[in-house]
Amino acid sequence: MSQARDHWQNVGYKSSALSATIVDKDNLPFKCASGAMESCMCPGTLWFGLATRPDNGAKIETFEDMREWRTLSAESEDWQSCSVIEFGSDPLPGYDKQCFCEVKAPYEASRCADEGDDCLCNGHVYFSSRFKADKTTPAEFSDVLGMGFTIVDANNTGTVTCTSDTFDGADPSPDTAKQCFCDDKK
Repeated sequence: MSQARDHWQNVGYKSSALSATIVDKDNLPFKCASGAMESCMCPGTLWFGLATRPDNGAKIETFEDMREWRTLSAESEDWQSCSVIEFGSDPLPGYDKQCFCEVKAPYEASRCADEGDDCLCNGHVYFSSRFKADKTTPAEFSDVLGMGFTIVDANNTGTVTCTSDTFDGADPSPDTAKQCFCDDKK
């Protein structure tokens, strides 16, 4: 184990082929390992199931076909072995196994109010411009993080009014319409 860790620290993380998370461009589940000798880096749900059909012995190629039979799953953010030991059980003893990774969608805060309206939130509330720099395209949360914003914690109340008064008079973009986003996960 220490040799693997040393290799990763000295060589592996520098290689984009080794350090990049493998994600299907359409964000569909993908096969990431075959059997106990392989492991997966899966940022989501790792599914453990049959590699061949027990009824006719045909190779199982797709996630949907694998899910026709008993499977096990585990939430994952790191490397996991595609093995009975890792999952604690065998979905169907005596058959070869494989793993599929179902990547979870990235979390993003949700828009909760226009300026002047109430925002229901149990987390951080972001107050920012309603539009991008072109002043016509609505700003998404990812845009807000690159623009000026102010933030307040709504944990104690669950509701805040989307105005600069709520944010101690801070106005992240004067003379423009504002909006609020709720980040429940903080």
